[in-house]
Amino acid sequence: INAEYGGTAESASEHPLGLAVTNHAKQLLDVDQLGTVVNFKSVPGMGISCTVTNVNQFFTDTTDLNTSDTYEVLIGNRAMVGEANVTVNEEVEMKMQEHENCGHTVVIVVIDGEIACLLTISDPIKGDAASAVELLASWGIKVYLLTGDNIRTAEAIAKEANIPRSRIFAKVLPKQKVSKIKWLQGNHK
Repeated sequence: INAEYGGTAESASEHPLGLAVTNHAKQLLDVDQLGTVVNFKSVPGMGISCTVTNVNQFFTDTTDLNTSDTYEVLIGNRAMVGEANVTVNEEVEMKMQEHENCGHTVVIVVIDGEIACLLTISDPIKGDAASAVELLASWGIKVYLLTGDNIRTAEAIAKEANIPRSRIFAKVLPKQKVSKIKWLQGNHK
């Protein structure tokens, strides 16, 4: 997963998924400490960007590495990668869609302006989610799925939980969620 870069970059993140990526990288590399992060920027609901240094130490063959040991790293969704003028080619897009159709969140790791890899993250729904949704429906309560994930991932999760497609709100940024809930409440949905 390009653990040296991604794990180091996410070590500055406060997001639980960032912590998981960092811990996974440390485990893969069998180290307690990763590289150094500077100029860290988090964009809620989109991803992170930063400069990563001191990672060349993790490679046995440093022939093709940046001799300054300084790398620009972006880890984010399609929108953030697009804003950074990085093109997601058809092959990468197809691989992303394949994972999203399974209900996985896919983030793109960009190193020095080039897509290095994809990270897929899955947070499986609880086994009793579908029966809980059905019980609430029997009481006349409508259940909605409100997520920052894209529509493909949201639809796969909603299908597992028996939430109708018409009650899915995808690509909702964290700052938009409260207003979306208030809108639903105000419209007696």
